[in-house]
Amino acid sequence: MKNPTKEQIRKRAHEIYMRHGKHGRDVQDWLQAERELKRPSEGDEIEAADLERTLGGDEDATVGSARQEEYKRGF
Repeated sequence: MKNPTKEQIRKRAHEIYMRHGKHGRDVQDWLQAERELKRPSEGDEIEAADLERTLGGDEDATVGSARQEEYKRGF
């Protein structure tokens, strides 16, 4: 998820708090929630790869040499 809302972050921070139950960690919980929600999910990565194939991605795409053939095959 690229841009989570404050409400989504608040809910995730509350879940984190409930899991460890420690008071006084609100800032750490909030920051952890933001990191988790901003991290691309597997679904986002699959969607990006599908879009790239649909658009006929650039043949000179910058991909690590070990992954270049895998990239060309569409993972």
